[in-house]
Amino acid sequence: MIATPRCRAIYSLEPLLSQSSSGRLQLALLARYPYSTKTIASSTTVSTSRSNSLTSSLTLNPPASTRPPPLELPSRLPEQPAYKYYFSVGKTCANFYKTGFINLYRNFQAAKAIAQRLESTTYEEDVRNGLISRAEWHLVRRQRADALKIPLFALVFICCGEFTPLVAIYVNGAIPKTLWVPKQIEHARKKLEARRREVFRNPPVGLDLDLKRADSEPLSKGELLHLGRSLGLYSSLWDRINLPPFWLIRRRAKKHMDFVELDDFTIHRDGGVENLESVEVQLAAEMRGLDVLGKKESELRSTLSDWMLHRSALAKHGSPARTLYFTRPSAWPYHRTNPAN
Repeated sequence: MIATPRCRAIYSLEPLLSQSSSGRLQLALLARYPYSTKTIASSTTVSTSRSNSLTSSLTLNPPASTRPPPLELPSRLPEQPAYKYYFSVGKTCANFYKTGFINLYRNFQAAKAIAQRLESTTYEEDVRNGLISRAEWHLVRRQRADALKIPLFALVFICCGEFTPLVAIYVNGAIPKTLWVPKQIEHARKKLEARRREVFRNPPVGLDLDLKRADSEPLSKGELLHLGRSLGLYSSLWDRINLPPFWLIRRRAKKHMDFVELDDFTIHRDGGVENLESVEVQLAAEMRGLDVLGKKESELRSTLSDWMLHRSALAKHGSPARTLYFTRPSAWPYHRTNPAN
């Protein structure tokens, strides 16, 4: 049931919703892409055939090899010599990276097969036309990003060996995400969410949200700074010298928002938020500038569903969907479930 929270929105997103929310999201998102009637009918048929939850999961969620393998460090036993304990820790970490490298190779082979099948290198049009699923699209994207970091990571691993996990949290840019250890992921999230809290607490000068502006209009400098800090699109070192690289932020912000827009479409088409795996829910929330740490899976899933709902409503009423990046979920005027008192 859709309910209105009692608190007033920080930035007004009204008017948003009309009577029914079911089906409106697909229509609003399809309107953003150059689909023919034949393509829409084909997508509807595919969507119907994917009603089975298992099939939806396979087309919606990228394989586990695109994410870090499990890592459980051994506990030190009573009276266990230090050298034996640290040796077992090093052995566990070595196995972790070994599995990660195997996954990198498997992802490369899978991405190569997809490229040969489609004879394409961009994939966005293929995604829109339903030629590849969200799972395949994300596999290709993640494999490309990881492949660029392999040379740097190899250098770090050669220099640090089993101590790589201790160094990795300080050189995130050099580590393929398939090889991130849990502590590294948590450290990166804490840093980003602290930066996000700060930018919402002290918005950049010149941040003026105009709901009448179209998404195609250029972002102001205030909006660029907000997006760059909230989404981690540039290093905080630029802020320390008070020289934010607007040219870089603008390019990355456009690329990021285009990706999220298409991802919203594929989530809805290939199974919906309810069929996303737990880890994928976290990754999707992060990509949209939503906090993850300390949140239950049900809360994240609900917030992600609210994001999809509001994007649909904003598109229907001609308001810029990017407004969602500048507001907290608590400030969104409508939610699928009643807010806690």
